[in-house]
Amino acid sequence: MKKISIIAIIILIVSAALVGCKKQTADIYEKGVLTDTSFESKYLGIKFSLPAGYVMETQENLYEMMAVEPSGRSSVIVCVENPILSGLTIEQYLNTLKDGLLAQDALEYKLVNDMTSVKIMEEDYEQMTFVLPSAGCYQKYSVRKYNGRLIYIIVTYYTEDQLDTLMNGFSAY
Repeated sequence: MKKISIIAIIILIVSAALVGCKKQTADIYEKGVLTDTSFESKYLGIKFSLPAGYVMETQENLYEMMAVEPSGRSSVIVCVENPILSGLTIEQYLNTLKDGLLAQDALEYKLVNDMTSVKIMEEDYEQMTFVLPSAGCYQKYSVRKYNGRLIYIIVTYYTEDQLDTLMNGFSAY
């Protein structure tokens, strides 16, 4: 009887230990699902429905997702980056981006809005907006950190209507 009790206790201890071994699927990076008309990512916690008049790029690119207007005039890109520098903050990332864009000679970027905190699908993002006066377009960079990875949404647009159309395509997963 004593032997059966000891075996039962060992089984209970092992069973209890194994309960904590379950992987948290939301914490393990998994690439999103892309179709011709939508994108969803459980990891990112977002869904995107392609607005009318836009086409979805293929996932063979670096991006999680890219949607473009056929004329190429406006687009949205969702990227996930595992930064080489693990301690890199969102502020450092955006300031490096800002310095790089403002310093390069190929296109003349101008800062419209410096770092601003915004909510996108109930998540906190830091955001910067730039204008390319020669092209007449704007680029909005929204970045957040999740499980050590940087998640960014880049929207290129010419009108507020284009920006609204693209941003209204997003919803929580």
